[in-house]
Amino acid sequence: MQSLPLLPQLLAQQPFAVLTAREREIVALMLRGHSSKSIAGAVAISVGTVKNHRKNIYRKLAVHSQSELFARFLDVIG
Repeated sequence: MQSLPLLPQLLAQQPFAVLTAREREIVALMLRGHSSKSIAGAVAISVGTVKNHRKNIYRKLAVHSQSELFARFLDVIG
């Protein structure tokens, strides 16, 4: 999968700036299409921990699904 070099910079902007560095890392992987299991393997944490991060991300960004998260990201990039 091709990398998005500007993704970290884009995720540093509002509304994503409210997230922790680890949460932004999880979001970046989610936006690249990774599953919770794949994310867990990529960052060496348990699937349960990934699910907790996802829950916190959704709460902080006031979204309820990965598609809403993606829509929020599209708002950032214009």
